[in-house]
Amino acid sequence: MADFGVSIDRPNGLLAFDPEQLTISAGDTVTWTNLSSSRQIVTFDSGSPDSVNINPGSSFRFTFDSEGVFPYRSDAGAAGEVTVNP
Repeated sequence: MADFGVSIDRPNGLLAFDPEQLTISAGDTVTWTNLSSSRQIVTFDSGSPDSVNINPGSSFRFTFDSEGVFPYRSDAGAAGEVTVNP
């Protein structure tokens, strides 16, 4: 099992996830860290995990146990995707 990270920031004034796309294996964990100066709401299109509020300087971790493609977005319009292989 491995750990991966996604940062949430405004490098050019627009909110972005870095990286926007991530490919992992089932059982791996992804941590989203909010580097911006405002709270961000991250919502997964599949509804799992639930929408999460991430305050500035805070993180959210989720372990993906099943394979699939999991698109997500922020309330500020940034989009990302996690692809989970078996």
